[in-house]
Amino acid sequence: MRRSLWLLVGVAGGCDPNDGDEPTDGSDSCAIVVQQAFPEDGAEDVFYQTDVHFLLSSVDDTAAITISESSSGDTVPGTTTIEGTLVTWSGDEDLEANTSYDATLSFQCGEDTKSWTTSDAGEPLEDPDDLIGNVYSINLQDGHWVEPYNVGVLLGEVLKDVEILVSPISIDTMITQRGALGDGAGEQDMCAPSIPFPPAEFDNPSFTLQTDRLELPLSDSTAAIDNLELSGSFTPPDGDAIAGVMLSGAVDTRALVPLIQGESDDAFCQLLDAALGVPCEECADQTGPFCVTILVDNLTADKVSEAGLVERTQEQIDQDPACPNG
Repeated sequence: MRRSLWLLVGVAGGCDPNDGDEPTDGSDSCAIVVQQAFPEDGAEDVFYQTDVHFLLSSVDDTAAITISESSSGDTVPGTTTIEGTLVTWSGDEDLEANTSYDATLSFQCGEDTKSWTTSDAGEPLEDPDDLIGNVYSINLQDGHWVEPYNVGVLLGEVLKDVEILVSPISIDTMITQRGALGDGAGEQDMCAPSIPFPPAEFDNPSFTLQTDRLELPLSDSTAAIDNLELSGSFTPPDGDAIAGVMLSGAVDTRALVPLIQGESDDAFCQLLDAALGVPCEECADQTGPFCVTILVDNLTADKVSEAGLVERTQEQIDQDPACPNG
């Protein structure tokens, strides 16, 4: 799966935020504007597996995005898709690391171009075995909430104290990693079960892993993410971080109801729908429409130790006097 990166161009008014050109349809004023921008001109840390998005103020079925290499002008093969006001470009292959690109949106009101440079992420590691034992910290609040687009602030605040730790334990053509919940400071929570992630595809330096369920403890309950997918690229030359981390899955909102002082299982869903226009969907366990699909992108997981993660089972935790239920 390719990563999403929002390219949202800030507009004060008019058609083209760069020079205020007249609309191409001959009208006196521009009916459609591009609303925000990310990355900004001159950004130097764009992830090499990114998709590119323009968010418009209104639907424009004629919109198209072109990506070209800045130095040569060569066009990068890719496809533009339109979903409502969101215009997305997906490349047929990854962008090059350490390379400058121009992203141009052509739409009813003219064109807008932003230029940026990819980071060094994507270059192969010198020795992937050096990753074994490294522990990386992922904080969901630090990411860009792509799906649902307007829910990020709300869910990001609810999950702001959740830290997920991952550590490679074996690497070949596949990579096996152990997961654990952190204490917020990069240390493993020894009173929570470790997460035995299944082996994942490893294409030096990138990986994509999947698991049926990840449980995240909150203050008063446990939030589950079903059909979890986690991917990223270890940074060269020796994997001091994981860049372009993407996490997706379906969150069961019933665990979030106490956080908003709700009284019914669908209270959080009602809030999402009424305030943000995001309906819940049927959960994986078929117990009702209480789940919302999320995609958090543009995360960087820094290396916090080289000590690895300890395997912890619920049985061990129950017998540990240092744990609340031990």
